[in-house]
Amino acid sequence: MRALAACAEPPVVAAPLEDALQIHRPSGKTCYAVRVYRLPGCDRLLGLSVQAVAWLQIRDPAEAPRNLTETLRRLYRLTAAEARLVTALARGDTPKAAAERFQVTENTIRTQLKSVLAKTGVRRQVDLVLLLNRLAAAA
Repeated sequence: MRALAACAEPPVVAAPLEDALQIHRPSGKTCYAVRVYRLPGCDRLLGLSVQAVAWLQIRDPAEAPRNLTETLRRLYRLTAAEARLVTALARGDTPKAAAERFQVTENTIRTQLKSVLAKTGVRRQVDLVLLLNRLAAAA
């Protein structure tokens, strides 16, 4: 189950299959927001013999939003340095600017970026930023 959760939690680079659905609560509190995401390649990663795997995101609007850096670390098992780099790139920093900001070499940043791309399943830095924007919107 943990392997599925690690693969399934992030919305990858696919759009949701549907707009958010609302699930009403008997208590009368704000409705849950529900989205279904298709996860291409997740079946291969988990060794499942299925055509498609999906992730169901259920969000409680009454719950306080999480810290995005911590969400990245949890969802993708990023190190603190990798999550910090992703956040900097999403702010518009170049890898060179990030290296200067964090007082590391550009080679270290490139190595961290390669690791982040592998962990998130995206191929390009721009796709990584798009993924982060989707996560921020879902929070």
